[in-house]
Amino acid sequence: LASTPSSTSEIPFKRGDIRSWPEMEDNRIVILLRWRSAYNAIERVDEQKRIAWLRTPEDGPGGHNGLLVVPPRYFVENIKALLDSPGEWFYDKTKNEISYLAPAGLTNPNAAILSVPQINRLIQVQGEENRPVRNLRFYNLIFEGAKENFRTFPHHYEATPGCIAVSFEYAHDCEFANSELRACGGVGMEIGFGCCQTRVFGNRFDGLEQGALAILGTGDGANGKLCQMNRETRVTGNIFSNCGQGGGITLSAFHTLRTTISHNYFTKTGRPYTMDVGGGGLEGNSNGECIVEYNHFDDVQTDADDAGVIVVNGMTYNSTIRNNLIHGVERGFFSDNVAFWFDNMSSGWRVENNLYYDLEQGAMKTCGTYLIDNVYQNNFTIEPPANAPEQFIHGDPDCSCSQLQLLFKDRPLPAVVQSGSLLKARAEVYNNASSGITTLTLYANRKPMQTQPFPIIRHNRRTIEFDFRLNEPGLYEISINETEPQIVTVQGLKPAIVYDKLLLSEQRVLAGQPVQISAVATNLQSADLQVSIPLLANGKKIQTHSLTLKAGSTQPISFDITPQPGDHAIQVGNSEIQNLQ
Repeated sequence: LASTPSSTSEIPFKRGDIRSWPEMEDNRIVILLRWRSAYNAIERVDEQKRIAWLRTPEDGPGGHNGLLVVPPRYFVENIKALLDSPGEWFYDKTKNEISYLAPAGLTNPNAAILSVPQINRLIQVQGEENRPVRNLRFYNLIFEGAKENFRTFPHHYEATPGCIAVSFEYAHDCEFANSELRACGGVGMEIGFGCCQTRVFGNRFDGLEQGALAILGTGDGANGKLCQMNRETRVTGNIFSNCGQGGGITLSAFHTLRTTISHNYFTKTGRPYTMDVGGGGLEGNSNGECIVEYNHFDDVQTDADDAGVIVVNGMTYNSTIRNNLIHGVERGFFSDNVAFWFDNMSSGWRVENNLYYDLEQGAMKTCGTYLIDNVYQNNFTIEPPANAPEQFIHGDPDCSCSQLQLLFKDRPLPAVVQSGSLLKARAEVYNNASSGITTLTLYANRKPMQTQPFPIIRHNRRTIEFDFRLNEPGLYEISINETEPQIVTVQGLKPAIVYDKLLLSEQRVLAGQPVQISAVATNLQSADLQVSIPLLANGKKIQTHSLTLKAGSTQPISFDITPQPGDHAIQVGNSEIQNLQ
């Protein structure tokens, strides 16, 4: 926009962006608002004042999320003068004439097979509460071209009512497999009330403007019936591409039990979300045992804003989001698009072992919920890999380790190491199986000393590092997984106390902003110790902390500082060093 609109009925535009084009009677303007796509039409244009008036005010649902919330983006379509890209077309009602820009390779447009959808639904599987449809299977078929009614109602993410190409309701043990569902204006498929053990596998969902697949049961805790529950749906091994580009969730699962969404590939998804599971708030929500795992999300969230690739909401139980790969997430226009989002009233969700890279903004965020009510652990953001990942993630990594290096202060180990010195073990890791997160082990004298979760993409190499101490004098064989062990000679008295797990609440701060520094202190002696623990900055003591450590115990410690401007090398006792700016 040229400026913020003064009302919900006008679009102030930049010079030349909108004109009084001929044949504008059936124009459509798509307005990308913060959490929804609004569909309207231009009633008239004043090119001198550079204002276009909308056919109906764009107030938003219930007066919320309308045109005045944030300055939106928009585009205009269904005008002949705007045809400029292969595949675009315009139908002139007065002349009964179609103008079509043929794509490359189509030398004779008159030989093309063209169709104009006339119906909103292609297949409707409809049972009854006490008489469900059973054992109906669709295999190796192509479904194409259900139309969408022009959106004239305000909405957030809902599809146009009735515009669902393939739907199941009160259906048990049905399958949709090895088929293609494509080029539909509404939602591709809905698995609705009363469906049980529906299996959707090996399909391609492509070009479904308002979303590919909606799975839903009753969310009415007061009046809903048990027979309206949706349970045991399995969605596996499918490709979802170019879905939700007209405004809609690519795959949603609301108020369902024992839903499994696994080993799927998602790409070129639109707004607002690629996947949304859960539904409802803390009370009256019927969601549980939802498993989302081993899915691959690649180049997603086109034109989305303030959203997530995977979104959860509401209360659940035994539900897990794990082992998914997410990369190529486009940035939001007003607020961040992230890989994972705990949305309103999320509670009971377990999110772990997910792998991210190439995120234009953040990895995770929350809204209207408490992170403490959920589990978010062992999720990693890594550098973009040299080799692209596989399309379908079938299992877990299978890694080999080589080129072991042992370091002291980032240099090769000396012939003899002082007891308690902070050492580093480093190795190169190659993954010859599926992308994901594996567990690698540091061994001392062939006994496990540490383990570490390690994210890695298939057919790529990364470097693993372990920080460790050898507190007792003697000879040690050190290795990482199957690497050839290296000998370390340790001499000197065992230290009384070691300090590990140094953590800074911030790495960069403004002058005057406080920082909390924490670590753990371990008493290696057989007697209690009264100690004064030093906090060092650039080698100089700036604070001390008095503490009584029982024999053999470990205890957390923390310091609060307000650093002066500059670079500071922070250390607690004999801990590692971290930089604070």
